[in-house]
Amino acid sequence: MRRWVAEADDAHLRNIVNYVFERYGKKTIAAFWLVGHSQGGMSAKRLLGQDFFRNRVDGWLSLSGGRIGPIELPASFFVPVGPLPRLPGFPSETARPGSASVPDCDISFIFATGEHEMIALPHTSPWADKYQAGPRVRLPDVIDEEPGLIYDTLREGRSNSAWGLLPRPGVAQIYVYPNARGGRVIADVVRLDKGHTEGLEPRITEELIRMIVAAPGGKAQQIG
Repeated sequence: MRRWVAEADDAHLRNIVNYVFERYGKKTIAAFWLVGHSQGGMSAKRLLGQDFFRNRVDGWLSLSGGRIGPIELPASFFVPVGPLPRLPGFPSETARPGSASVPDCDISFIFATGEHEMIALPHTSPWADKYQAGPRVRLPDVIDEEPGLIYDTLREGRSNSAWGLLPRPGVAQIYVYPNARGGRVIADVVRLDKGHTEGLEPRITEELIRMIVAAPGGKAQQIG
């Protein structure tokens, strides 16, 4: 367990992308999205600054890994849960995945987060403004009767609601910015009564995938 090492791991990911396109053919790949949770989401944002990914990626799904635009984290996000055990390669401090700067690329963007890991969800989005999207619209809630599978086992029994508790059923609110230029999908997803580390429940996972599939793709097919 360790942080992403930019030079080595970026090169490794580029090799994986090249292998997939060479092995399966770019014409069979409808879209290419970067998806990451927490530091993985922040790493995805950083990768979008590289020509290799900027020119290929059709969308970014940030799972508690930074929202394009302002967002404020509560003071309880890290403080009360205590330090992690000193494991080999595990970071002693964790970056705060709050606001992400506006990337210089052309992508769809979905931000999914737990209710307790932010102060409040903004009503506007600079990414929606970029694509001249309409005011945000709330879609029907997604209700999950089954829990997710993942949680922070290292802090079990001494965590808090902002960092995340044990997996439970849940309800997710979905907000979209409609009619974005080029059909781009721009959305915020808030999982009620959830924190940073509680894994996605099955139905909201399926809904996120449906949103990705509905978004325009094909950027990577234009790369020679």
